[in-house]
Amino acid sequence: FYKTFMWVFKEGDKDLGLQMLKTGVEQSVFTKAECLTYLCHIYLRYEDKPELSIEYANQLTSLYPKNLNFIALTAEGLIRMNKYTEIMTYIDQLRESDNEYYQYIGEIFYGIYLERSLKDMSGATAAFNRAQGISESKEINILHYDSMLLLGLGRVNQKMGNESTAHGYFKLAAKYAEYGIVRDEAKSYLD
Repeated sequence: FYKTFMWVFKEGDKDLGLQMLKTGVEQSVFTKAECLTYLCHIYLRYEDKPELSIEYANQLTSLYPKNLNFIALTAEGLIRMNKYTEIMTYIDQLRESDNEYYQYIGEIFYGIYLERSLKDMSGATAAFNRAQGISESKEINILHYDSMLLLGLGRVNQKMGNESTAHGYFKLAAKYAEYGIVRDEAKSYLD
């Protein structure tokens, strides 16, 4: 199914591909959600434009308010934009899910919220440790979220004065990061 969309991203046609996806959002019936998802994902993780990603994520959560994948994309976009006042509704939905995969993501995002918004390092560590426990017990390995977790553990340990532990987490985050946004942040702490 996805191969039919990938042809628009031939080398040198990135702008055309993005424009075609935007046209798909405006004019399509059956593929609107897929076009929105691709645009959200591309702007969030490849183009480093979370403010554009949020526009598409909001459309997705408006159309499908119970879809936890779209809720996770919205929460991630809000994190990237440092908009923490709006995020807890989304994090709670993920953490309270019956699905361990979304609980895992929710705990990572909750840890980031506690660390960055509330400056609660012990609470953030506990949330990150819960995420790590879910990952290990349920064998959930998603490179992007794993690297976000490792990066969060690195930041928290650095802020708590555990430089060597933090360094180890940053190295692992850079190694496993699927996207440049996480890899670059991890490497910035290593430099």
